[in-house]
Amino acid sequence: GGCILIDHENGYKSLYSCLGEIDLVNVGDKLSMGETVGRVGDTAVGDLADEAHVHFEMYREGIAIDPLDIITID
Repeated sequence: GGCILIDHENGYKSLYSCLGEIDLVNVGDKLSMGETVGRVGDTAVGDLADEAHVHFEMYREGIAIDPLDIITID
């Protein structure tokens, strides 16, 4: 499936993968909070037995981190 890597310009990057549609943003676009960057898909060959979903990863200075360490969920 498609994937989008967002550089937050503060050492953090977020990765969204297994997307079915990624043509909503382009390389170099400046994004705002809440903006749609892609659509959920069921495109990953290894995940075909699962329902449609998105893989989400966070990196700090190139090292994978637990997103829950920096994201507040209300």
